Amino acid sequence: MQIVGTLTRLMDRYGVELRLRHRVTRIEHTDDQYRITLSDAGITPILADKVIVTAGGKPSARGFDMLAPLGLKIEAPVPSLFTFNIEGRWHTTLMGCVVENAQVTLAGTKIKASGPLLLTHWGMSGPAILRLSSYAARALAENDYKGTLVVNWMGGMTDEAARDALRKLAADNTRKLVTTTPPAGLTTRFWQSLLVRYGIVTEAAIAGEESTIPRWAELGKKQFSRIVTALTADEHRITGRCAFKEEFVTCGGVSLSEINPNTMESRKHSGLYFAGEILDVDAVTGGFNLQAAWSMGYVAAQHILETIK
Repeated sequence: MQIVGTLTRLMDRYGVELRLRHRVTRIEHTDDQYRITLSDAGITPILADKVIVTAGGKPSARGFDMLAPLGLKIEAPVPSLFTFNIEGRWHTTLMGCVVENAQVTLAGTKIKASGPLLLTHWGMSGPAILRLSSYAARALAENDYKGTLVVNWMGGMTDEAARDALRKLAADNTRKLVTTTPPAGLTTRFWQSLLVRYGIVTEAAIAGEESTIPRWAELGKKQFSRIVTALTADEHRITGRCAFKEEFVTCGGVSLSEINPNTMESRKHSGLYFAGEILDVDAVTGGFNLQAAWSMGYVAAQHILETIK
């Protein structure tokens, strides 16, 4: 509200006319002027010498219909910045658990992201997942939000590096139970769940109903290798995307090839500018998206002032 208040005060100060609840249905460029048609019946179209379009991201291609007369290239919008539904129920017992340094990769691609990963009752969230959903937005959309997620719980550590780290952990804790001495960065609760999923121990053993938990010195080569795989290449089936009512942002919009990035002006139509998520621009957090919108708006406004002078 502080941002809105600041903008409205400045508009009042400089005599800017603000029209609310008037939907723009069409923008045409004729005779060095722009004709802006509104949805309101009986309202005369607005004529303008300069136009800045800052209409935000659109969930579907229909949201760009008002630009159709301008013949601009539009990249189809798809959701970005969303969390993943993950197959199975194992993650429900770990709801709220965070691994601070994880690396996630969309299998079959080179698309990856790193950062904190949050386990939820529906699957996975957190900065690492949101970044991956942004980088892989189109690849995921093309596959109906299905795929395989590969998680490296050691922050991208190679198999050999992880193996060395585990050897040191084992050497320092030979008589300790595997379940009570997790690698650095992993909670005991998460570590025990990982060991159960990879068959190193059973749930009954964790619950104290069996005495079959090995000590580090007792691990065989196959068990050791299985733990390395669990830590560096833990695969999970993505069954869909999860959104609370709607995504944070969408990617897609007016193609960047259509504008001059130094001025935000259209390459085809002099006096027509774009700023914000109406363009095919999206960032990995809401704050960066806001900053991008403000920065582009500033560049466009500065160029308009220069042309007027």
